[in-house]
Order: sequence, then structure tokens, then C-alpha cells
Amino acid sequence: KFFTKNEIDIATSLVSKFQTYSGFLFPDLRSQIAAASVTQFDTLPEVIKSVCASLSKIFKCRKSEIWLFKKKKNIVLRYDDDSDSAQFIDPEKCGCVGYSAQHNQLINSHSVLDQESYNQNSDGYHDENILINPLRISSKKTWCIALRGRAVPPYFSKSDEIMLRAVTPFAIRSISCAVLPSTVEEHLNEYQQRLTALLEVAEALSGVLDLENLFPLIMDRACSLLSAERCSL
Repeated sequence: KFFTKNEIDIATSLVSKFQTYSGFLFPDLRSQIAAASVTQFDTLPEVIKSVCASLSKIFKCRKSEIWLFKKKKNIVLRYDDDSDSAQFIDPEKCGCVGYSAQHNQLINSHSVLDQESYNQNSDGYHDENILINPLRISSKKTWCIALRGRAVPPYFSKSDEIMLRAVTPFAIRSISCAVLPSTVEEHLNEYQQRLTALLEVAEALSGVLDLENLFPLIMDRACSLLSAERCSL
């Protein structure tokens, strides 16, 4: 049997309704994909490059920056993919990003030069659009993501604002959790040692049938795997 034309029309109508209301039922898939692309774990230089590159690609902009404002110590740091480390910025010359952080306010402007808070030292000389989203962690710490120079279209839309608000926490978490290269190497060595011990246990279980030899071997490898002084079986 085949579906009748009436049944096909009903199915088509249901699909159309689902497409209409799915936006209210499910989170934006595009936001989820974007959030995943800015979620990284690596050394700090690599995370900065990866996150900034992902943000620039997602929003099709010339440059992406991540700023950190530490109010108590009056320190301002800027991260971007042009440098492997944080750049110290004069708190008095933070321009539009400084205004966004101070007032905890999103800024979306077609021309950065038109902003009263514009500062050529931090905002550059390009007459370009800019989108800045702040994320206040506490009264003493605020992060900001600044996107500069979107080409097509030549402005940031309301959808871009929503998207940036969605991905900002993930990008900031990646930067916050990034570690020094020496720490990563230390963890990799530890994981490698544990994996080796685990494989030895698996090999022992598959190749040793004598329980008198098997038990001591398993306990020895278990101590190594779990960094324990002793164990019992």
C-alpha cells in the first residue's frame, strides 16, 4: 500500500508546524556548535590562538580579542592570536572595551570611531564595526570578548549579539582553565604511566592462569596505577 495524497498533505503540514515551533522547543543548534568550537583544553598560548581563531571564523570578523579586568589590582590584560601571552594595557586607555567592562554593557556599533569611549591605543585606527560582550564574574573581575571588523554583512546583527552572549562563557572557561606547558607535560606523563600500568594489568588477566602468580601481579600493578602504598584482594 502507498500513502494517500491526504496523508502526505497531513504529514507535510505537521513538518511545517514543527519547523515553526522547534525554535521555541529546542536550543539553537548553531549556538551549540559555536560553543563547542570555542571549548578547548591545552596550554594557554594554544587555547588563546584556537579560541580567537574560532571566534573570528564564527562571526566572520577581522580580529577577536579577550580582555580581563582585575579591579582590585587595577590590572587589565588583553589576549589575541597575535601574541602568545597576555598584553598589559593601561587602565586609562582601554577604550570601548573598558567602557563595556565598567558598565557591564554590551556594545554593538557600526563605527568604533563614533563611540565616545574610543581610544586609538586600544581600539586602533580602523573605522570599523565592533561588538563587545562583557562577562562579570564578580565585583573584582570582568571578562570581555571584543570582535572587530565584520566584513559581510558590514555590521553585527542582533543574532550575532545573541550568539556572542551564548558562547562567551565557554570561551572564558577555556581561557581560565588553560594551563602552563610544564603542567600539561606533567599530566601527560602521569597519564602515560597509569595507562601503561593498566595495560599490564589487562595483559596479566589474559595471559596468567596461575592464581598464586596472578594475585600478587594484579595488586602490584593496582598500587602503581592508583599511586597507593598497598592493596588487598
